[in-house]
Amino acid sequence: MTHRPHQLACFALLGAFALACSDDAGNAADESAAASDTCDETRRPIVFVHGFFASGDSFSNHVQRFASNGYCEERIFAFNWDTSSMQGLGAGNVETAVPLLDAFVDEALAKTGAEQIDLGGHSQGGQLGMAYLSAPERAAKVAHYAHFGSFALPDGPPGGVPTINIWSPADAQAANGGGFPGVPDVELGDQDHFQMATSPESFLATFEHFNDGESPETTEIVAEDTIEVSGLAVGFGDNLPSPGGTIDVYAIDGETAERRSETPVATFTGDGAGIWGPFTAEPDTYYEIHATSAIGQIHVYREPFVRSHPLVYVRSMPAQGSLTFTMLNSYQMTPDAFDDAEARLTFNTSGQSVRFGRDTLTVDGENVATAEIAEPSNTTLAVFFNDGNGNGQSDLVPSGGLPIQLPFLTGFDQVFPSDPARAIPVVFNGRTINVRNWKSKSEGASVVVFD
Repeated sequence: MTHRPHQLACFALLGAFALACSDDAGNAADESAAASDTCDETRRPIVFVHGFFASGDSFSNHVQRFASNGYCEERIFAFNWDTSSMQGLGAGNVETAVPLLDAFVDEALAKTGAEQIDLGGHSQGGQLGMAYLSAPERAAKVAHYAHFGSFALPDGPPGGVPTINIWSPADAQAANGGGFPGVPDVELGDQDHFQMATSPESFLATFEHFNDGESPETTEIVAEDTIEVSGLAVGFGDNLPSPGGTIDVYAIDGETAERRSETPVATFTGDGAGIWGPFTAEPDTYYEIHATSAIGQIHVYREPFVRSHPLVYVRSMPAQGSLTFTMLNSYQMTPDAFDDAEARLTFNTSGQSVRFGRDTLTVDGENVATAEIAEPSNTTLAVFFNDGNGNGQSDLVPSGGLPIQLPFLTGFDQVFPSDPARAIPVVFNGRTINVRNWKSKSEGASVVVFD
């Protein structure tokens, strides 16, 4: 199958930035521009809108599942917007984002030649979806709308667009209860807030809704022999392009996390738009994605890629003085707080939260899915590891954070000495990713990502 994941990533950046690709990736993007021989170009394009403190990669599982069912990846778009400011907690940020989303939809229609899109909004992205559909001229561009784990709907489908409401009573962030006039409910049992937009059950309901009752051939992410990987380098929280820098991709030993070669398998130079890739990944191979910029260094570790993945995000430090910078600094996760005697590690999951009593998470053999860290009401997606009280030892208790309570994020007092160099095993629900204990000050922090 011929894919265009790099073009999707180029197109996915707010709609306000030029669709410019780096020189390193330009030829590959041009070569992939031929129409696919096997995907169905008659399928209506899809636009997904993420929620608070999230990014377009929230929908990476759904994108791969739609592609596994014949959708062309270049006809699936993820709209990135900044929900990280304090304004983002209210309606003001949504109102500001509506014209940006409208321009993005117009570009998607122009790029695909379609007359309408199908739209999906998760959490605060659902609030933006409702605001977008409130004007008849915008609603006319949308054939179907999927409301994932979001706020209460108005009377009747937003803008008169056929809508489904995917919700769960176990959703600690937006258990809207359903029962909205003219809107079918899809209740997903005990699934959490992020599973509303990532699970196979959510995909099944969304596919059938977008295709007027037609069922998908599979709800699995189907493996491919040729795997192209690409994505965006953006600031954590604000989703703004990371300035300049390079991204080096290394094949690594899955057990030791050591690089198989000193030479990266691919290198990409920042072009100002945050776009990187594509590179061709080998099946059953672990990779380290090493991003270097003026802000610092990040080492991203993931599980082996199964099929082409167009939404691999590399998050750098946000602008100093922003809410997200202040928040990261409170967890000692900014370069000024780093120390070469210690490694800094962040655990991140986008497919589901870590929930006490349901999930298991161990890091370097220590249980992290405790009642305090994985409190279900917090919907924990990211854990920042640090020496919270500066005593040089692992106290294995919550640490850091702002005086205000923010969902999804937490800290854990666990120290990882950087000498001797070794692998740190991270095990989430039986899945293992090993990461290196880099010297944080001079070599950067490690981020382990479970989709």
